[in-house]
Amino acid sequence: MLEIPENIQESLKDISEKIGQQKSNYFYEEMINNFNDHGIKSPIEQLLYINLNFLAYKEGIEYNDVEYLWNGTPVVYGLQIMSQIKIGKYIVDFLIGYKNRYDKPQNQVIVECDGHIWHERTKEERKKEKERDRFLTSEGYKILHFTGSEIFNNPYKVSEEIHKFLMENTTW
Repeated sequence: MLEIPENIQESLKDISEKIGQQKSNYFYEEMINNFNDHGIKSPIEQLLYINLNFLAYKEGIEYNDVEYLWNGTPVVYGLQIMSQIKIGKYIVDFLIGYKNRYDKPQNQVIVECDGHIWHERTKEERKKEKERDRFLTSEGYKILHFTGSEIFNNPYKVSEEIHKFLMENTTW
């Protein structure tokens, strides 16, 4: 094994820490900008969004990567996290998709973050929520609901469950 002088090792550690801090600052700014750009106002949605992005980064998952076909048509693949998306007359918290480079259809799932207020709905409001879920299902969407407590208590675990769902339902 190559022997590396102590001063070189110290310089390497120092620069590595600076690179780590730079990446940390970039991630922080990107999350704040995305909250503003995509209207992610709810704290539980913000927490889930951060952890979904961290999981993608940690696992080396492509994120909104673009490849161009021979005719110049862009093809987006990797993980796509879209928030506050309108489907029919409804707005969903997240529409999360994953497409590997070789899939024709993109695998998608709607993720709903059901905060405390959601659990105290009236019978009429619960009926409308069920109608909404039936409509979205009839349009071909799969829906995952998570409580605010699940997200606050372990946002990374929720992110892993969403990721697992997308990976298990993606054609390789």
